[in-house]
Amino acid sequence: MSEVARYVQDPGPQHFVALKRIFRYLRGTTDYGFLYKRDLETKVSLVGYSDSDWAGDHDTRRSTSDYILFLNGCPVSYRTKMQTSTALSSCEAETIAASLAGQEVLWLRTVIQELGFSQIEPTVLLQDNQGAIAFSKSEVNHSK
Repeated sequence: MSEVARYVQDPGPQHFVALKRIFRYLRGTTDYGFLYKRDLETKVSLVGYSDSDWAGDHDTRRSTSDYILFLNGCPVSYRTKMQTSTALSSCEAETIAASLAGQEVLWLRTVIQELGFSQIEPTVLLQDNQGAIAFSKSEVNHSK
């Protein structure tokens, strides 16, 4: 009996059980998806949400940044990334996450414009940390 056949017959390993669960999920969701329509009457609207967990990694005390961007209500970009430096506060962690999302917004606006769908209004980027929101509205010259 080959190594693969022996592994397939033994459902004991937890990785194989997890793999079977993934295949069952994929088989049951084949009709799911996102529908992106081209509507000439609707304005192009890019909206983003950013968040972070402050010192979420218990070993390095680093935070994780994540964002999701929606174009006319449909998700077009998502990212989760461990921050390269250790944030000293939740405000700093959220500001770094918003900065990462802002970089993606600038890139997506360029792509959308090259496709012929320019967005005239500013892109709304939402976050939940009041300190980071106040920091971003501040007119004081800061490095972030």
